[in-house]
Amino acid sequence: MRKLRLSRLDSVRRWGYVAVLALLLCTLCRTPVGVQALSALTTGSSRMAVPPTVPLVVQVGDRQRAVQVPPGTVADALAWSRIVVGPLDLVDPGLGTLVEVDMHIRIVTRERSVSETLAPVPYDVVWEGDPTLPIDRQALRAPGRAGSTVQRNLHEHHDGQAMPNLQRTESWLTEAPQPRRIAYGRLIVRRVYESPAGDTVAYWRKVRMWTTSYSAARAGTPTDAPWYGYTFSGEPMRNGVVAANLDVLPLGTRVFVEGYGEGEVLDTGGGLGPRDLDLGYADEDYRSWARWSDVYLLWPPPPADEIVWILPPTLADR
Repeated sequence: MRKLRLSRLDSVRRWGYVAVLALLLCTLCRTPVGVQALSALTTGSSRMAVPPTVPLVVQVGDRQRAVQVPPGTVADALAWSRIVVGPLDLVDPGLGTLVEVDMHIRIVTRERSVSETLAPVPYDVVWEGDPTLPIDRQALRAPGRAGSTVQRNLHEHHDGQAMPNLQRTESWLTEAPQPRRIAYGRLIVRRVYESPAGDTVAYWRKVRMWTTSYSAARAGTPTDAPWYGYTFSGEPMRNGVVAANLDVLPLGTRVFVEGYGEGEVLDTGGGLGPRDLDLGYADEDYRSWARWSDVYLLWPPPPADEIVWILPPTLADR
């Protein structure tokens, strides 16, 4: 009885081995490698066919690497060689190119960076005439506010080296500047000045000016010059002739200066600033002047288009 049971067990084992072997043979026959292996087994050969590979060189930056890869595209070759290509990197030849023997694949690592700076935008100063404000008076209407711009710089590096020719700069206004608005007086009123010496004059404007004095002999003109002793207007030099900057006081402007008296702008000079006034004398009556004085512009005023409404500060030229 015991011998019979052992023989049945051996029979089951044999049939199990046969089934496993049959399944293995079916699996091998379905693949090329399996066919080759089966062929090698049936023919008694110990060598199996190996798929062909392509030798090539991959260069990343200044480093080169020789690899053997199966036939395919550049993308397949890099994947086979476990070389990762970034989304911005440049590959030459392109990823879809079929690999060839001894091909040289060049990979340029490309990086981009962005920097931003905030820059102020200065505001303008706007002057507005106000007919209700007395002349030489000013009033601030709006203080003004600076604006701002953003400047964005885009940098690019290839293999760690900056590429100046690929740098781009763009800017835009983030906040517009608000102008500073200043009102200046355009109201002219007839006024009267009584000097300590008893002089009474009607005037429309009082200007603080640096007053000096000159005469024909002290004007720097050679005595043999045809124009010696004559003013810019052609009038001969004398008491009562004054020289001024004609951009501020036009020819014919009548003035009064305490201690000098009345004068008329009939002369000018290249060195006269907007707040300079040169008091003329005859050579025999010359008096030396060099001080700040109140200069009264006598009534009536000139036409509005001849008036310098905004004068420079008192010490602008000193």
